[in-house]
Amino acid sequence: MAMKINGIGDSYTVPRVITDYLFKRFDLTMSAIISGGIIKTVDIKAVLENAWNGVVAKSKQKPCNDYFKTLFRAKSLAEILDEGDIIFHCLEPKSGYSDSVLPEANTAGRDIGINPVLFFDSGPNVLVCALIHELAHVGGASTDRGAVLDKAHAAEKALMSCSCTRQYRKDVLGSIRILKSASGFGRRYA
Repeated sequence: MAMKINGIGDSYTVPRVITDYLFKRFDLTMSAIISGGIIKTVDIKAVLENAWNGVVAKSKQKPCNDYFKTLFRAKSLAEILDEGDIIFHCLEPKSGYSDSVLPEANTAGRDIGINPVLFFDSGPNVLVCALIHELAHVGGASTDRGAVLDKAHAAEKALMSCSCTRQYRKDVLGSIRILKSASGFGRRYA
């Protein structure tokens, strides 16, 4: 049930994703100009460890575990975490693309890429809930954009059972599919 961060402590092979963005290593810290022109620097390891602790806490909630068991792999969130390491990577647009192509996060097996904006422009629970969504994909929630509505929406529905109702968005579906224009924190589908 360990989380690993590519580029912090060790380097890991990055998965190839066939899209407009790629997975890469994190730097120890990241800086960004936020509202009001203020430069904010975050400690990536500290932020991810805090979010991971939130995920682990949710893996002890019966409703959250019960929902995960309804997914294709029929395993609780706790069981998914116990299966092995989850490796976090930074998402970056491929050459010729802008940050606008980045989803909030993307899952490739047990590798999760995270949009850097989640470290700056979101409340403390937003990253935890984005990880719950991605872990639902690890648990078998569909990424098939052609799936029926209930199946295409399964990863996002995990938020409703895992104390993430404020982050839940009914318009987020499967992979590369959204019912209406992106809202709030950007695109969360992968």
